Amino acid sequence: MYPGAMFVMKKGSVAAKNWKDIVMGKTGFNRRSFLGAGGATLAFPMLSSGVFAAGSVDIRAVWWGGDERGRRTNAAIKAFMNANPGISVEAETMGWDDYWARLATQVAGGNAPDFIQMDYRYMAEYARRGAIRPLDNYLGNELQIEDFGAANLESCSVDGKLYGGNVGVNSFGVFAAKCAAFAAASPDGKFAATADGSGSESLFEGWLRGKGKALYTADGELAYGADDAAEWFAYWAEMRASGACLRPDIQALYKNTIETSPLVNG
Repeated sequence: MYPGAMFVMKKGSVAAKNWKDIVMGKTGFNRRSFLGAGGATLAFPMLSSGVFAAGSVDIRAVWWGGDERGRRTNAAIKAFMNANPGISVEAETMGWDDYWARLATQVAGGNAPDFIQMDYRYMAEYARRGAIRPLDNYLGNELQIEDFGAANLESCSVDGKLYGGNVGVNSFGVFAAKCAAFAAASPDGKFAATADGSGSESLFEGWLRGKGKALYTADGELAYGADDAAEWFAYWAEMRASGACLRPDIQALYKNTIETSPLVNG
């Protein structure tokens, strides 16, 4: 299982500095409030009504995703600001390919957003650089998300410290024989049962784990060998040859966005 996405607070943000004021008492943050907003807006329930009554506060939030995620997130932000007139949320969204370069630039320039959508691949880097805030002191008190499950909380942790809350998990699996049978039964070969996953780190990791291996060791070194990589790419070469996955020219159109997804485009 892999965390689909998670949210973290930057270290030193307005939200982080005022954390106890934000979530004390009736403003506790739990699984229901975390999941209630849906999608990528799940950091905002941390900010509750009447917290900054002494003056207005600007909060910046950033996430990646397609148009539909943006529409839903912005609608939730608008509802939140209507309920909290002292707080203004400046939202920024972009596609996956642009997201990480822009976020890295903002963090390096001291202009990081207050709430950041994070991917598990990048969390350790940001945590160890001190760019995001550990949340352990609030877990079980103001932050009541233990029922997310130990494995999910661990996926949002670095060096034993909790840095975020994941908004979902994904699991991956590919069955070559089933996909080949689907292709054989598909009229005119128009449809494929799966995308070409040969370039997907997550799929490769899942495949390795099925063999009792992993991508990395606990020390961050490679935990697989050249023979494993060769077997993986041979697997997908056979998939392409049998028509079990998308043709390369179709796969190349996918740019890691909803709008370019082969599923969305039929």
